[in-house]
Amino acid sequence: MGRVEEAGALAARIGKAIARHRQHQLKHDAKDLWAAVRKLTGRRQQAEPVDGITAEQITTIHRHPIFTTGS
Repeated sequence: MGRVEEAGALAARIGKAIARHRQHQLKHDAKDLWAAVRKLTGRRQQAEPVDGITAEQITTIHRHPIFTTGS
């Protein structure tokens, strides 16, 4: 195997190792995923309140059968 092929094989192994590490690090959790995205992009999470809408209202809507049963 030539040097170019060796370098390619090494790069593939490194890429797989990075992917495994990231997968383990994020634990398939959306909250962790977005925290990592914000860390990489330098953005901060900014939740601004919307007049007339509460978290309780959103939760109630989210639990409505049309959203939970897919019908």
